[in-house]
Amino acid sequence: MDSFPASAALRDLLASCLKFSGAPSVVDMDGTRRLAHGLGLTEGQAMRVLLARGIWPERFLRSRESVSEETLLRLLSSRVLIAGCGGLGGHLAALLARSGIGCLVLCDPDIFEESNLNRQRFCTEKTLGHPKVEACRDGLREMASYLEVQALPWEL
Repeated sequence: MDSFPASAALRDLLASCLKFSGAPSVVDMDGTRRLAHGLGLTEGQAMRVLLARGIWPERFLRSRESVSEETLLRLLSSRVLIAGCGGLGGHLAALLARSGIGCLVLCDPDIFEESNLNRQRFCTEKTLGHPKVEACRDGLREMASYLEVQALPWEL
């Protein structure tokens, strides 16, 4: 994963994905997906390969003032376990996903009930009666497609 193939076709692909808005070089979501597909990597792996070369995913560009490339690489390589996807766990999962965590393992045996609607991040009228881990996983994938999510209906 760390070695970036040097073929002319892949160099051209990379060049077509870069957005030059000054320093640093930036790749948007579509470019990251095209690179991942072209390299046979996941989106998260492609982001790490690019970031290691000073090329920032556009979604994290505004974090440059407070997060170094090294720190973002560490976040994208990190795996976090969250026990419970309700009031606290769901909000925490969303914040971690937006901050750049690479993998979340979600554990919760419960389903969403109507009394959860006013306080739990991934509880909606559509998710009532559904397992919390599945609704949380699906919501996280919508906000951070690069994120690896494992949903386990386990009690911890």
